[in-house]
Amino acid sequence: ADALRGNTALNDSTLTTLSLYSKNITDEGAGLLADALRGNTALKGLGLAGNEITDRGAGLLADALRGNTALKALHLERGNNVSEARLQEIIDLLRLRAQERRAATAEAEAAGERRREEEAAPSTAAP
Repeated sequence: ADALRGNTALNDSTLTTLSLYSKNITDEGAGLLADALRGNTALKGLGLAGNEITDRGAGLLADALRGNTALKALHLERGNNVSEARLQEIIDLLRLRAQERRAATAEAEAAGERRREEEAAPSTAAP
């Protein structure tokens, strides 16, 4: 946890993947990571397998995912003591975020298409 405290790596807008496999991260460290994830818009993948995270720490990460739309993959499954129910909650949150990203992309594409059609249409205004 001390190594994570004050670490600005998660605030780096160019960092898209972070692997912290087998780094002895506990629930306290997971909480610090969760705090950093809340405001992060660049990180797409976070590897946390092989640590000492329990349902408590995974719950903190899940809470952070509710406000994070960027993260696409979170690896917690091996070596941690996280229940299947908590893992499923995280999977469901990641799926929801993926659906939201797809919907936002489709909406932006539709708006762009409408704008192109409007620009291509002849003007009906009188000179």
